[in-house]
Amino acid sequence: MLDEELIKRFVKKKYIQPTPIQSQAIPCALLGKDLIGIAKTGSGKTMAYIIPMIIHIIDQPLLKKSEGPIAIILSPTRELCIQITE
Repeated sequence: MLDEELIKRFVKKKYIQPTPIQSQAIPCALLGKDLIGIAKTGSGKTMAYIIPMIIHIIDQPLLKKSEGPIAIILSPTRELCIQITE
């Protein structure tokens, strides 16, 4: 589950309620299922995979020096990379 600090950050960014794509995708991803999500630009697809990824990372034991990474995000464009980072 998400910790209190992370929830505060989501609220600060005005992520109060999941979008339709997030409501459908997040539960599937949390169950470890593969999924394909198709939705319009600005619909919240990026957060639909980042939230489960963050939960997965938080649930992992601390890495030793030679271990990792736990997750990798690939972006096809510079603009999307900036959006994901923000």
